[in-house]
Amino acid sequence: LRVGRWEESVRVVAKTFGLDPEALEHTARSSSVTSEIQQSTAEFKEFKMTVRPAFLIENTIGDRAVLSGMAVSKPLDACIETLLADAQGYAAYAAHHGPPPAS
Repeated sequence: LRVGRWEESVRVVAKTFGLDPEALEHTARSSSVTSEIQQSTAEFKEFKMTVRPAFLIENTIGDRAVLSGMAVSKPLDACIETLLADAQGYAAYAAHHGPPPAS
């Protein structure tokens, strides 16, 4: 599968996920999806990530991790679990003591 070849990409994705190819392509080419892709690309460039795949993971309390060039899932899993645990810790603290002081 070659990225950038709409006909081939739509065919493979539609078949894989049981989607209507015409609806999929219409949605994929829509201005909202195009805008989201442009925003995501700008963010990718802003973090100066040079290797793909790259992941920017952020939790609800603003903790952020950037992982670039990963070929295995264990570090990604550990990062997500840690960020979720931190956010849950803040929520538990807030439930008993009120929100943490503003920075």
